[in-house]
Amino acid sequence: MHRSMLLIQPSKRNTKAFLGKVRQVLKDLRAVSQVTVIDTLNPILRGWANYHRSQMATRTFTRCDHHIWGALWRWTVRRHPNKGKRWIKAALFSAPEGS
Repeated sequence: MHRSMLLIQPSKRNTKAFLGKVRQVLKDLRAVSQVTVIDTLNPILRGWANYHRSQMATRTFTRCDHHIWGALWRWTVRRHPNKGKRWIKAALFSAPEGS
């Protein structure tokens, strides 16, 4: 409780299970294209976020975002072993032109 207010947050167990699921999906999709990874992860991420959106989950969302970004970075670096980190960032993690 915070100043006599009840703050409801996603449980650590639920967050850990969610991040484990994301990592497992990325592990299962090692050899597929980037589009397939996005199409597979989007409903998982959106569903979990929508379920917890009514809660005080800003810190949890930030932490999950950090972990998911790291997992996607590792997936991408593994997919492009002969490319440098700057090339990977510019080619795959920057906003598309015109948006």
